[in-house]
Amino acid sequence: MPGSMHHIFELIFSHTVSLLLYTWTSKRKSTLCQYYGKPMGLLSPENGVTNLRVRLRNIVIIAIAFLALIILYVGWKYEQITSYGNSIKPVKSDAIIVLGTQVMGYQPGSALQERLDWALMLYHKHYAPAFILTGGQGQGERISEAEASQRYLESKGVPSTVIYLDNQSRNTWGNLFDSKQIMQKHGMHTAIIVSNDFQQERAQLYARELGMHTSGYGGHSKYSYMNGPRLTLREVIAITLERH
Repeated sequence: MPGSMHHIFELIFSHTVSLLLYTWTSKRKSTLCQYYGKPMGLLSPENGVTNLRVRLRNIVIIAIAFLALIILYVGWKYEQITSYGNSIKPVKSDAIIVLGTQVMGYQPGSALQERLDWALMLYHKHYAPAFILTGGQGQGERISEAEASQRYLESKGVPSTVIYLDNQSRNTWGNLFDSKQIMQKHGMHTAIIVSNDFQQERAQLYARELGMHTSGYGGHSKYSYMNGPRLTLREVIAITLERH
C-alpha cells in the first residue's frame, strides 16, 4: 500500500481512538463542547445513567462509522486490484517469470497450468526467449512448483536450455527476489510477470521494490467464478498490510 494511504488511514485511526477516549472519559459539558467545537448539552446530562447511555451511543456511532470506512476502503481497493490486473500489458522482454502455485502430485495444479499456458502463449508470440519458473516444494507436494512447471513446458516442446528454475522460494516476494538473482546471473534486464489478474498489482509492487524492470500478463482464470472474489480479497489484505 502506498505510504500516503498508510498515512491517511493512520490519521483516521488515531483520530477515531482519540474521539473514543474523549467520549468515554469526559464528565463535563465544557470538555465535550471544546472537543467537538459546538454546543453539546444533550451529551452531558446530570443523570449518571443517561450520561452513560449517551457515551455508549457515541461509541456505537463511531464504531459504525469506522466499520463503514473499512468497507468503503475494501470495496475501493478490490476494484483497483481488479482494474489493474485487467489493464496491465506485457512488453517484449528478456524472460517470462511464472509465479508458482499449487502442484498436484507431479503435475501443475489447475491454476499453475493456466499460468503456464499463458506464458507459453507469450513465448510463442516472441515476447521473450526464456522462462523463469518459480516456487519451492510446498507441504504435501511431491516436487517443487518450479520442477512441475518445467516438466509441463518440456512436454509442450519447450527446450530445457531456455528454462531457469527457482525451486526454493515460498511466497510471491521470494519468487521475485530469486528471479532477480537469476536474471542478474544470466545478464537479463527485463521480464514479464505472468500470474492471475488479481495478483498482478502486488507482484508489480514487489518487483518495483526490488528494482526490477517488469511488465505483466494478468490472466483471467476460467475458475474465477469459484475462487476469484476470495483470492482478490486476500490480495486486498496482503497489499494493505504489505505482507510478503
